[in-house]
Amino acid sequence: MIARRHVIYVGGYDPQGAEGYYRLFERSWKRFLTIWPLTSKVGPLELDAEDFAHWDVEAAGPNWRVATRYEFLRQEHMIRANMAEPMTRQIPRALAWALDYLVSGALLRVLRTSWPFGLVLIYFQMMLIWWLVLSVVGGGLIAYGAAHALGLPVLLALVIGIACAFAVFALLRPLADRWFVVQINSHWPHLCAFARGERSCLAPAVMTRALERDPDIGRRGPPLILLTLGSIAPGAALHPKAVRLRAVTARLAAEPSIVWVDCQSRADIMNFWDFDPVEGIGAHAGEARCNPWIWMLRFRDMLSPQLFRRLRFDFFRLHYQFIMANDRRARYDYFMLLTGPVPVATWASHDYASMTAFAADATLAADRVPAFDAAQGRTTDYRRPIAGSNLAPS
Repeated sequence: MIARRHVIYVGGYDPQGAEGYYRLFERSWKRFLTIWPLTSKVGPLELDAEDFAHWDVEAAGPNWRVATRYEFLRQEHMIRANMAEPMTRQIPRALAWALDYLVSGALLRVLRTSWPFGLVLIYFQMMLIWWLVLSVVGGGLIAYGAAHALGLPVLLALVIGIACAFAVFALLRPLADRWFVVQINSHWPHLCAFARGERSCLAPAVMTRALERDPDIGRRGPPLILLTLGSIAPGAALHPKAVRLRAVTARLAAEPSIVWVDCQSRADIMNFWDFDPVEGIGAHAGEARCNPWIWMLRFRDMLSPQLFRRLRFDFFRLHYQFIMANDRRARYDYFMLLTGPVPVATWASHDYASMTAFAADATLAADRVPAFDAAQGRTTDYRRPIAGSNLAPS
């Protein structure tokens, strides 16, 4: 069983950064303790450098104790700088991304692979376009009224209309921020640039970079586990020019020293459900393929019926459920994976047995947790749940 664990969290394109994620962790931890009666302590947030922050977590049951160092890879300074760029830069870049996805056939590929995810992309692209359309129409109507109703010269009315169009655009900006229109349309051009092999400020391939610097990093010391939670990377990897991202995926798929577990949930339309993240994007690892394991999750089993109904159409909140506490004990529990005594690979490959090995007071019956067997857990048939999960796709 695990006594110490080191977690490195690589977040998505989220400007809230280490401070925001620490507050989210603290709130979720309190809810976590209502279903797991543990003795625990969450240390303060430490901003170590521009690139890293961390906090320590201690958790203990009647017969186990785990100390976890939770490191957070900080990208918020780059993300905030991107989102603070003038809209005269952001809008052309976002429109170019939308046009490229349409013309290249990438959007059609995404829709064929996961129509809910494709609709999400279309939604945010159209929200940006409607933002522009409403601004132009608003300015046009005011210019028309100034010229015809007030009898102002056409040139003056046109100047007033242009000024009003910019004003309408600025007035709608808070709604665009609240509905994540700016964030998503800022994110995807950078993600797609990375996928094509261009320079990008994003860091979605940390594990591959570590292997490039030290090919034996997973062959010595503690085991390395890559846990991808509700990944959106296939949405970028399906672009015909996403050669780099497919190469990264193929590299990880054929790396036996690392256990890669890909978590998917049908309730989350912002990920790819029942999907092979390797062959599905056109990456090929051949006979050497040993990753990833596909762990199909049911948010409905993790949340109370009342909360699940309330969140059913709150898509961003559901997407965050991968890293938030449950309302009840379930086969997947983010905080038990981080701070519990059962190895992540064991829990992922034997989720039901791992969950039920704990008594009501969190005492662990270690003899009820199956021994970890890498060969048993891995499968290239992504349509089967990983071995021992007792969780059929539904």
